[in-house]
Amino acid sequence: MTYFALIFTAVFINNMALTQFFGVGILLFAPDNQKQSLWLSAALVVITTLSAAVCYLLDILLRVWDVHFLTLLIDVTVIAIIVEAAVFVLRRIAKSCFSKKQPLAGWFVSNATILAAVNLATQSDYTFSGALASAASAAAGVLLVMALFTAIRQQLLLADVPPSFRGAPIELVTLGILAMAFAGFLGIS
Repeated sequence: MTYFALIFTAVFINNMALTQFFGVGILLFAPDNQKQSLWLSAALVVITTLSAAVCYLLDILLRVWDVHFLTLLIDVTVIAIIVEAAVFVLRRIAKSCFSKKQPLAGWFVSNATILAAVNLATQSDYTFSGALASAASAAAGVLLVMALFTAIRQQLLLADVPPSFRGAPIELVTLGILAMAFAGFLGIS
């Protein structure tokens, strides 16, 4: 599989948030601010890529030492460490976007997209560069969906939505429509 096909498949066809439903929770609790949403999404791409790189190398060691059953424990630990470091850096870089009171680490750690992308990258028969491309593309797909959903959410605030559909119901309907739109890419493979 070429890198272009791998990236296109991970971003559009097998999107972690809409077709595999790993990132739906974070979409519903994503910030309403477009700038915050893009910062979080970019951090998600960096965290996922770094975690995939470290976990891929550790997975090789676990196979050599024949303790492959520790993979999930090692992956979760590595992700937690990288998330803490990334939150520290994110708060330093984007001070204007995030206050100390916002629980960013919980947002990232509870994100199943990172663990799913890392597991997909390490458990598949990819080379190191293929695993990195797969993980980064999976996170980039979530970035794309989060940017779209944040923009749509801002428009929903201005729309005349019936009272019974305001809030989470209209957001879930919107996510369903987005999922159907992304499902249209399934015929391209």
